Amino acid sequence: MAFWKEHKDLPHYFIGSGNQYGATYSYAMCYWEEQMWIRTKSIGCQEFFHGMQEIIVEDTPVTLFMGEDEQRPLAERIAKFLPRVNANYTIIDTKEHELKGISPEFRGTISHLVMHGVNNRVDAYMELFLRHPLSIRRYYRQFDY
Repeated sequence: MAFWKEHKDLPHYFIGSGNQYGATYSYAMCYWEEQMWIRTKSIGCQEFFHGMQEIIVEDTPVTLFMGEDEQRPLAERIAKFLPRVNANYTIIDTKEHELKGISPEFRGTISHLVMHGVNNRVDAYMELFLRHPLSIRRYYRQFDY
């Protein structure tokens, strides 16, 4: 909490690709920016090594969404890079979650649903952490614009 209070203007970077990119984009924009008022930036794994990696330093807040589809190798490359330059990253990997009754061949197809469940839990924690219910908005549906 102290880090966040001292660096409110520092954006939190969300990285993901494949069927995780929808979660990456919407989670950064709709949940963290719109509902929690935290500055964010979402980026696709395929773009990460084309400039963004140069702005990552030790305390840059980063979250990597890793799914199980054909673009997983892109996320794995970033997962190997982050510990070398950053101490403030989180990797959420759907492969770490047991899915009883789901054949391995289908995990990649539904991994975005797993990420959605994980993000719902993070949201519940963030509401408590920030003491800010996600239903509160500054402007959205507050007046005509």
